[in-house]
Amino acid sequence: MLIATAWGFPLVFAAAASGAAGAENLAFKAGGAGGLSFDTGVVRGNLATDGPGEALQPVTFVEGDIRVDQNHGLLMPYRFLTPQRRYGFGAWEWPRTGKVLANGAAQLLWAAAPDRPFAFSTVYRWTAADTLDLTVFFQSQTNLSKFELFLGSYFQKFTQAKVYVQDAGNDAAGFVAATADNGQAQLFPVSADVLSMVNDGRWNFPPFPMRWSIRAPLAKPLCMRVEPASGATVLVMAPPEDCFAVSTWQQDSPQGGVYLSLFGKDVIPGQLQTAHVRLVFGRHLTEAQAVARYADYAGDLRGRREEALLTAGELQAMQKVFAAVPGPAPELGCGLFPHWALLTFTGDTYREARTKDYGQIPPERFAPSGVDARQWAKVAKDAGMTFVLLIAKHEDGFCLWPTKESDYSIAQSPFKRDFLAEAIAACKAEGLMPGLFYSLTDVHNEGSFRTAGPVGPPYFNLVKAEVVELLTRYPDTRILLIDIASKLSARQYDELQAAVKRCNPQCIILGDRQAPMGQSFGYSTILKNWFWQTNAALTPMPAVLDKYHKAQEKGWPFLLAVGPDLAGHIPEEQVAALMQFKAQKSLRPSEAPGAAEAAKRSAAERLKQLKDISDQGLISPQEYERKRQEILNSL
Repeated sequence: MLIATAWGFPLVFAAAASGAAGAENLAFKAGGAGGLSFDTGVVRGNLATDGPGEALQPVTFVEGDIRVDQNHGLLMPYRFLTPQRRYGFGAWEWPRTGKVLANGAAQLLWAAAPDRPFAFSTVYRWTAADTLDLTVFFQSQTNLSKFELFLGSYFQKFTQAKVYVQDAGNDAAGFVAATADNGQAQLFPVSADVLSMVNDGRWNFPPFPMRWSIRAPLAKPLCMRVEPASGATVLVMAPPEDCFAVSTWQQDSPQGGVYLSLFGKDVIPGQLQTAHVRLVFGRHLTEAQAVARYADYAGDLRGRREEALLTAGELQAMQKVFAAVPGPAPELGCGLFPHWALLTFTGDTYREARTKDYGQIPPERFAPSGVDARQWAKVAKDAGMTFVLLIAKHEDGFCLWPTKESDYSIAQSPFKRDFLAEAIAACKAEGLMPGLFYSLTDVHNEGSFRTAGPVGPPYFNLVKAEVVELLTRYPDTRILLIDIASKLSARQYDELQAAVKRCNPQCIILGDRQAPMGQSFGYSTILKNWFWQTNAALTPMPAVLDKYHKAQEKGWPFLLAVGPDLAGHIPEEQVAALMQFKAQKSLRPSEAPGAAEAAKRSAAERLKQLKDISDQGLISPQEYERKRQEILNSL
């Protein structure tokens, strides 16, 4: 074998035909539904390669045809966490490439991207017919504090879960069961010292903020999952240098997850990090055998902990991916948010409409005398905006494109033009990013104004179909705001985001602050009523600037809504307010003319609006009181 040095430690380049994994029955092979396949005689399965996808899935014991995995499969990179941030939802959403290595192992590669400043690779290698080793290579392009890769394996009907702890009774190491009386989600740390990291806020990030039941410290990072009917057993293990906690759902939970918290340390730019994991597959394995297999693993790793499993060429190919710096994510800055939809033509305020025939207003009411999307784009450009967010569907469910998925759209109105196509072209002509607003609340199709789940399959299927149709019909869409995304279930989040990225990988998703659907944002309105009305009052500029600066402090993009009139034109008084915003947005809120008096008026109006919403039962008493205190504290 060849020895070289890189990243400050020795690398071993395996010869093409060397090692047990080079044996024919242990090598991954091209083909199969998952991209690559394997059949060791003990276990068979697939591994998806190019594009987003799950991990090892399906995985089946050959004898008895016993399915092992569910959900996202085995050995799937899941959460990427620091105390300050969660990166994405799960690595199954991110594009990757895959191939079979010269030694028969399988490699997946994820390049860095604007929303994640790191690249990583997973190498899966069968070292025996019942033993699968995983090596994770990770390299960041920025400093990451106390970085954690949360690696998941999801078991189907393996309803006995035991973890190897320091004190299982009588001051002796042994296995303890993850029974329901110990909590739903159980975490076993390597020591009490790492609990400060577990409790530093990283588990508060949506979706699925976790509240762990802390169990006894680990003797070693080792977990057993057993399928009781057949005795099929899978051991999940890692060296304590690489893994600072093992987590599992209580053993009777249908989730079936076992998770390893890898790394748990500060990562500096350009430094390659590695972590190691092993799965052992067997029948009726005893606890003593499990401990013995862990000792074998420790011996296998000792003295060759940084074995790269890669030939020189394979190493260079990985280095090239790891060194690639993605283009920066576009600075969204401020965006114009024209509120021009069915409510523009009813004469009702937004709150009035929600108490009347919202969702049942006849499409014939949408009858503009004209519209000039070029004026919208020019106003946005002159006001210093970088993007325009166009309403595709508001909360009433009326679609502003001629959709084939609903009978409630401009196709049923007197207005037969493809307005979204016109507006997107006008934005591009002014050098602005076109965006679309899509409301998940849809009174027409849901039957009432619903801001919380559950969302049933029929309506969710309509949502997916409409979103796919939008992004397919308007491929130049750069931004998609999915409003009230928090009402979706976790699986629905995942499915909808994946659909968006399949249609338009470059599309930036904006979402709710309470939901994982993309980046958070701030907003305000030029008109108090959102939509145009005769003699509509303007929002005091200090109040607009206050919201803008709060968004700036958090690094969020800012949406500023205007209300085009019946002729599809942004009135002059709103244009003047936009120019005032442009001139004053660099000032601190307290420096804006009339700031103090306007703040008091704005607070009084906001308190009144909040009381109205509470009286209608649209928010809980606790939420009302919290928001009331926020308003009072802002004075």
